[in-house]
Amino acid sequence: MSPRPILIAALLLFAALPLEADFSTAEIEDAAEFARRAATAALRGQPRVLAETLDVDTALARRVGPDVWERLAPRQKERLSDAVREFARLALGVPRGVSAEVAWAWASAGPSSIDVLLGLKLGERALKTRWVIRRVGAGWKISDIVLVDPGISLTGAAVRALGPNSVRRRDRRAGWDAVALP
Repeated sequence: MSPRPILIAALLLFAALPLEADFSTAEIEDAAEFARRAATAALRGQPRVLAETLDVDTALARRVGPDVWERLAPRQKERLSDAVREFARLALGVPRGVSAEVAWAWASAGPSSIDVLLGLKLGERALKTRWVIRRVGAGWKISDIVLVDPGISLTGAAVRALGPNSVRRRDRRAGWDAVALP
C-alpha cells in the first residue's frame, strides 16, 4: 500500500482543524486570573466588579439589533444593561451563611476568546462554570458565564428574560389621544 493516501488523509485532517487565535500562555493565564477575580468578587457579594467586567452591550446589541441599539439613548442603554447585570448578580449570588470560593480553574484558548472553567464551591456543593473571556482593547471582558451542569448561559437567559419586545418604538399619538379626548 502506498503512503500517499495516508499522507492525503493526514493533510485533510490537519486542514479541518479550527484555527486558534494567537493567545500566548501568559495571556491565557492572565484571562484565567481575571475570571478568578471576577468570580471571587461575585461570590463575596461585590456586584461592582462583576458589573464592570461583563460585556452586556454586545449581547444586548445582538438581541435588539445593532441598528436599534445604536439609536437608543444612553439612558435607555443603561437601563437594559443594568437589568442584565442584576440578573447575573442574582444568579451568582450566594445565600447568607454559605461559604463560597473558587475551588479550581482551567483555561483554554478558542478561536476568538479564552474559555475559563471555574469550579465554584458553595458550601458542600460545587458548581461548574465556563467563563468566556475575550480581549477588549488592552483588557479583558466577560462575554458570557455558562453554568456547565445544566448548560445555562447567564447572559443569554438574562437577555431572553427582557422579553421579545424589550425595545419598541413609542407611538406618541396614542398618548395625545388620551389627553385630547377625555
